[in-house]
Order: sequence, then C-alpha cells, then structure tokens
Amino acid sequence: MRLLTRMTRFGSVALLMCSPSAASAAPDLSGTPSSVQLTAPETEPGFDLVVLGELVETGQPARPRLPDRAIPAVPKELTRALDAVTALRPSFVMTTGNLISAPRSVERWGQEADATIGALGELGAPWYPVPGVSSFVDAAGNTDPDRATMYAERFGPRWYAFEYHSALVVALDTNDPHTGAVTGEQIAWLGETLANSDATTLLIFTHRDLWNEPGDAWDRVHATLAGDRRPAAVFASSSRCYRSDGRRDSVSYYTLGPVVGRSSEPQSASYSWPHVTMVRVRGGEVTPVIIPTSPSADRPGVRAHDWQSGEEVDRVRALASGGWASVAGLVGATPNGSLDGTVVVRLTNPTDRRLPYSVSTATSVGASFSPDRVDGTLEPGESLEWNMSVLGGTVGRERPGDHVRVGVNYTMENGEVARLAQQMPIPMRLQVPDRLRARETDPGLATALELNGRSALESDAQLPETFTLECWVRGETPRERTALCSTLDLEGAGDGAGLYWMIDGEGNPMPAAIIRVGQMQAVLRSSEPWAWDRWGHLALTHDGEQATLFVNGKPVDTQALRGGLASTSGPLMLGAGPGENHPAMWFRGELDEIRLSRGARYAEPFTPAAALDADSSTVALYHFDAPDAPLGADASASESHAWEIGSPRRASRSVP
Repeated sequence: MRLLTRMTRFGSVALLMCSPSAASAAPDLSGTPSSVQLTAPETEPGFDLVVLGELVETGQPARPRLPDRAIPAVPKELTRALDAVTALRPSFVMTTGNLISAPRSVERWGQEADATIGALGELGAPWYPVPGVSSFVDAAGNTDPDRATMYAERFGPRWYAFEYHSALVVALDTNDPHTGAVTGEQIAWLGETLANSDATTLLIFTHRDLWNEPGDAWDRVHATLAGDRRPAAVFASSSRCYRSDGRRDSVSYYTLGPVVGRSSEPQSASYSWPHVTMVRVRGGEVTPVIIPTSPSADRPGVRAHDWQSGEEVDRVRALASGGWASVAGLVGATPNGSLDGTVVVRLTNPTDRRLPYSVSTATSVGASFSPDRVDGTLEPGESLEWNMSVLGGTVGRERPGDHVRVGVNYTMENGEVARLAQQMPIPMRLQVPDRLRARETDPGLATALELNGRSALESDAQLPETFTLECWVRGETPRERTALCSTLDLEGAGDGAGLYWMIDGEGNPMPAAIIRVGQMQAVLRSSEPWAWDRWGHLALTHDGEQATLFVNGKPVDTQALRGGLASTSGPLMLGAGPGENHPAMWFRGELDEIRLSRGARYAEPFTPAAALDADSSTVALYHFDAPDAPLGADASASESHAWEIGSPRRASRSVP
C-alpha cells in the first residue's frame, strides 16, 4: 500500500494506492475418499466498505433544544448502528449524511462535532466524511464562515479523492451556498482527477441526491462521469430513504436512508427505516446491501434486497401528497350550536394496484356520523363516493376539528406495504340570520374587531383572480412584521395576498402589501406618515396587470404583476397570517369594515367610506356590529362567516 500525492491546478489530490491480489486457482480439497469432487472457492480480489446516511435527526428538535452548556450525548440508535458496522469489519467507512444538527451556537457546533468524531473513532476502521448541508450553516439556515473553518479543522477537506485497490473513491461537496450544487471548480477538479487515475471502478459520495432534484444541478457531474466510461456508483442520503435510480450510461445511482431517526415523510414504507449499507466491490461490480439497525416487533427492519426503485418511491410519495380522497359539500352550524348536513366522500385509485382502504371519522364537538366507518378495496383506476350525514354536537364560535380520515395500503414491488393516510376537515359554515348580518346604521353603536396579538378570525373566503382587499385599522406600533388581513403563507407555496405592517430599512413600521402570483411575488410599501393612534384605511388592488397599495385613498406603490391568482395558499385570516400549522404574524389592535371584492375597485385616488356596503362584486364583508351575531358574521351573499381563534372581541369605534 502506498500514498501518492498528485498535483492539480486546484491543489494536491491524495491517492491511497493498494494493489489488489490476483485471483488464484481453486485447489482440490484433501480429506477422506469420496466420489464427490469438492474444490476450494476462488480468491476474489476486492473489498467491502460501509456507507452511512444521516447520523443526526436533522429538522428534529432532539439535539438543538438541549441547553448549550449540556454535553451532547451520542444517541443510542447511532451507537447500535456503529456497533453493527464494527462487527462487519469493513475496509473503510464513508459518511454521506449530516454529521451535526446545525445548532444555535458555534460552541455547540464544536461540541456536537467532537461527540460525532469520538463515536466514529471507535469503529475500528478508517472513516471519511462528506459534508452535509448542516455542516456550514446555523440554526436559521444561513451560511456561517466560522463553521466552515471549523469543519476543515475537525473533519478535513470539503472534497477529495483517494484510490483503494482498483477503485477511485471521490467525495464531493453538494452544498455550495451560491449555486446550491457542485461548483465549477469541483467539476474541473473531478475531470482532472479522473484523468490521473488508473482505477477500474469509480465510487462517488455526496450528501444531496441532486439527480432527483428539479433543475440541472447534477447534469455536468453526470456528463463528466459518463464521459469517463468506467463503471461508477454514486451514493447520497439527503432524501432520507433508500432508493435505486438505476443506471444511466455507465453510472448507477443510490440514495441511502437514515442511520438515526426516520424520514419526515408521512408514509410508513420501510425504505425510510434506519439502516447502514455495506458495499461489496469485486472487479467492476459494485453491490450495495442494506443492513437494518433498529428492528423491533412492529418494525422488523429492511431486508438486504429491499432497494426500492426510484420510480416506486416517487409513486408512493405522489400518493402521500394526497389528491386521491376528498370531502365535498357543506355542514351548517345552526344557531342553537349543533351540526346538520351531508357531505360526499370521494376516493380514487390512481395506481395500477388494488388499494385496500379504511375510512373513519372523528369529532371534537360530539357530532354523530352516518356511516361512521367504511372499509373496502379499490381496484386500479376505480372511483367511489358516498354520502355521509353529520348531526348533533355542540358547536361554539371556534372552528370544530371534525374530520374524515382515509387510509390506504399500497403494496410495493418487493412486497413491502406503505400505509398512507389523508385527513380532511369536514367543511362547515356558521349559519347567521340575515337580520344579524347587516351593519349598524347608528354611528354611535358601531363596533370594531379588537385583537390582543394572540387572537384572530379565520374565513373560508377565497381571493378571486383579480381583487380588492381593504380594511380600516388602528393599532399599537408594531416591532416586527404583522399581518392585518392575509391569505398568503409566506413560508409555503401557492398564490395569495395580504395587508401588513412591515419594518423599513431604518426600523420604522409602515403599511405594506404582499401578493404572489405563480412564481412572481411583489412587495408594495408605503413611505407615507402613519398616525398609529388614529384610524386609517388600507386597500390592495390587483387587476391582472399590476398591483397597487392605497393608504387613506392615495396610491403609494404600484408594481407590474401579470396574471390572475390561482388557488390561494391559505384561508383568509383577519388579524394574523396563515402558517404551516397555526396562524403567524399576529396583529395587536383594531380592525373594521374588512371587504374582499372581485376586480380592482380603485384605480385613482379616492375618499374611503367609513362604512362599506355589499354589492354584486363583494366576496366577503365584515362589519363586526351586531352584538347578537357571531363576531365574524359576513354581510355578503356568500355568507363566508369567520371562525374565531383565541379571544377576539368587539370594541366601540368612533367613525373616522
């Protein structure tokens, strides 16, 4: 064995050279006489290595929530996995997953790195790291130069290569903060490294399986490997599931599951269960074998041959994303507080396999369902639907959590069963008599919506393709961005829009609006002085060509934004913005006369009306006046009455 250093224009490349032993002839066995001729097995030149996926539960709270002064402990699950690796006695070990969990502080980063290095140091075999996405970023996801320096000091170079037996082993960094991929510098280095190596097999290790991500981030790397024409195997682990994406040209692609924890995906398919991967290299043949590390009675672990094809994994993911079950119709919450109505449950099997299904219901208000459970099997391409009655219960002013849950069992190619589920809320609407939906005609009795920074209203009203969203507002001086009226989940996907308070470059809060249409997003801001102790009027219009923000009837910002809104990303929130699982950007103050309309009502400066009326263009209108009506009563014909969140209340309002 010898260590060579070859120079390239990007620096030295360390190449560990180990001459393979030649295959020897199989001698006859000696022993007692027999008519059966036995021969010893031939000696196979080659070696075994182990590849590890995610070593930390990235995105999970286990490690980051520990106090910074606490010394991080190595999870027992990781200890068991590393014990299994030691028993396999590989020639060496490669990591492809995150080695640390992107903690809050640099000090904590160092502690986690030292703990991981100490654990891997007990393997009894040399190990080589591949940088994960959390190697260089802080808890907020921002690239941190200090952590990049610490990575180099503790773990080594970000990309490198060495030779072992007849294989060239290459580690690539797929976490460039500027391109989000493999840098051009690396690709040039890779080409030169391949040209300088006499190896017969290429083993490539990365963190991200860029070949499965949208775009062309991996194309130049693949072209470099394919152009070399030697058999190559590429391993990654960022998707946290084991899958084989087959062979393209001379290159085979594999993604590994986690060593610690489970995939965050909703499906229960075994391909996301913890395991390590042994890779046998014999001549030009590379054979990965799955070794389960955490079997249990209800989770027996994966089997050596359980590699799932990439197409199969993608089919399961498509099922997991939903769309094959729906609940239509509407259940009314009557004035006496009970539910009464019928919904239609629909199921469709979009696959080429039979899908056993089970439909169940759950209620938070004591309602009864008929039927309350349905079981059966959907044939490929089959669709079913049936009516479900919802009766009784005791409904308050907050949206009930009643829902229908549909589960299906999808049998994969290797016999494993992925158990998938969709949970769908039952559509409900408050029923409010017409006499309680009108606005108060006596200005002295008019009231407004008062919000305490942890309360809001939630409406099912949807923004039209072109629209006007307006309201009267008075509130405390905000210290951070807050939402007044919004359908837009700023962290999610989908079209939407909203009115906000935003902080300008000098730290001053000012009225603003955000609108997203497809892949385009516009942020409109006001530089107009704002009297926080007085009522003011805000309006956002979008006519399909441009969006305009009006402050007290004056247009203060206009931006081109072509196209109409499609499906919005969230419900219409009044006093907050939609979030992934709960409202966000809470508002503290008062809102009144909130109106959503079809089309752009305003194109020129105007004088805002103190009280707004409903007409044929009105989608929703909230007066907050009638003391006997729900606080979120909608005065428009659509009756999109809003549900309460927290403890919003009425407050007297003087007409501006």
